[in-house]
Amino acid sequence: GVIVDDASAFPAERARVLGRNRFRWVAVKIHDGLRRLPANEAALAGGWAGELRQEGLRICGWGTVDRRPVREARLVAGLVRRLDLDCYIADAEDPYMGKGYGGVVARSAIFARAFRARLGSVPAAVTTYGAAIDPWILPFDYGSWRDRGFALLPQAYLPIAAHYGPGFVAAHAVRAGYPHSRI
Repeated sequence: GVIVDDASAFPAERARVLGRNRFRWVAVKIHDGLRRLPANEAALAGGWAGELRQEGLRICGWGTVDRRPVREARLVAGLVRRLDLDCYIADAEDPYMGKGYGGVVARSAIFARAFRARLGSVPAAVTTYGAAIDPWILPFDYGSWRDRGFALLPQAYLPIAAHYGPGFVAAHAVRAGYPHSRI
């Protein structure tokens, strides 16, 4: 899949290239915490997703979740429905991390539960920091997301360090309790 921050910078004409290369989804940013993104909403309402869907791509929303998980889940549910999105990706980072990251680990359970109460079985994923060096696991509540049907899209940053590469982040995800089939 492809994660897009700004729909205007990602022309829908790229749909054929994505389809030929077996991409299955495009996720466009729809919120940042409780702040909606009107330009991306307008692009979605104006048909931006049509050409992508014609190539068989699912259109997802994504957004950064922050410190108000119940209100954010409510916002997300409304946007997913109104914008006719096929799936959603929650970007849960520092506000959801414990031990030195300044967050509250319990936010994961709160958001995931509130999301599922509103959107049931809508396909969803969580993305977060990708790797801790073996044998450690990042201080994040992976179980609350996994147990509520969220796939995991761990963030790999190979240019930063070798242990942030795809193989390391996949191994970390398995140590955190995610099966390979849901990574």
